Amino acid sequence: MKIDIGDGVVMRDEAFKHFDEDCSELRGVVGEVVHISTNEDLSAKSYTLKFECPTKVIITKMPHAYIQIPGRA
Repeated sequence: MKIDIGDGVVMRDEAFKHFDEDCSELRGVVGEVVHISTNEDLSAKSYTLKFECPTKVIITKMPHAYIQIPGRA
């Protein structure tokens, strides 16, 4: 599955354990990919994501393993 800048993604359940604060309100919220970076050896990509909720906006960096296109398992 190829993910590009501007795509909508959701965080997988295992991603939530990496936040210092409670971000459970982001479960199921579609975020936007705003930047993609690649390791120097091209072994992995990281995605900078922007999630907007009624009470907060979160911009975070996640590896590919922690995000997915909505509706895909």
